Amino acid sequence: MKSNDFGQFIESKRLEKGYKSQRKFAEKTGISSATLSRIENNIQTPTPETLKTLSEHLNVGYADLLEKAEYFKGLSSDQKEHMKNFFTMHYELDNSIELLISTFEKEGLFTNENLMFLLKALETTTGVKLECSAEGFRKYLKEEDPDIEIKKDIINDLYNFSTQFKGTLGATNVAEERASYGTVPHNPSTMVRTPILGSIAAGQPINRIEHIEGYEFVSPELVRGREAFCLKVRGDSMSGDHIYDGDIVIAVVQNEVTSSDIAVVAINGDYATLKRVKCNENICMLIPSNPQMEPILVEAEQVKVIGKIIEVRRKLS
Repeated sequence: MKSNDFGQFIESKRLEKGYKSQRKFAEKTGISSATLSRIENNIQTPTPETLKTLSEHLNVGYADLLEKAEYFKGLSSDQKEHMKNFFTMHYELDNSIELLISTFEKEGLFTNENLMFLLKALETTTGVKLECSAEGFRKYLKEEDPDIEIKKDIINDLYNFSTQFKGTLGATNVAEERASYGTVPHNPSTMVRTPILGSIAAGQPINRIEHIEGYEFVSPELVRGREAFCLKVRGDSMSGDHIYDGDIVIAVVQNEVTSSDIAVVAINGDYATLKRVKCNENICMLIPSNPQMEPILVEAEQVKVIGKIIEVRRKLS
């Protein structure tokens, strides 16, 4: 689309929506009448934020508007397609997050007490300490614009937050609306029922452990078909990773981990502990994240990795 056709395109879409007056459409969208006039007269190129607003009110894809406004000018066809997919994913993730936040506000979940749980999870995900409010959270998303994977993690954090304090997200159909984008956990009825094990020893088959303290329901996207189990944390050796005594950790069964993973590891056939594991020839170092604790050196043959931690959950008493 030529740049001088963009304004005409916006005007035609506005008229299709029944807004014959620029002023009334401007009032509806929050875009100033002067800005809208300049856009439709091809005097001003709309900002990406303005295009998002137009996308919502005109039912035109955000990435399509970016292309029509020549934000992808000079790119090859493949590059344009890549950019359109990229911005579409960001846009849908932003919508999913906003829908979750708005629902929590409506249902009264954003209390200071509840936010303590959420903000610790989000700090682990984003590496940023957020203000203790819904608006503080929105401010972070707008100003920092985190990448796609972090936004997916944020949605999982928000969803888990809702299940801790509400049981389910019954008031919204966000999972169904966004499932095609793979950004939101499934409906709670399809969540994976995962046992909380009182303890676990090296070589002990997970599905044969009889002492089960309860169950957690875990997103299928998080588990991805792998065998999973939960442990209740005892002690504070991993407090540097915001894993505290009494927390529930969710792990997947695997016998190899990287040095950055938090592993469920048994020493000399004893019951399992949580540590990072770094091995060098015949010696393994089991590394706590609590700065007041020292790493443990153990012969490699005495170390058995049972699984990898993929999520931490905390319930407020």
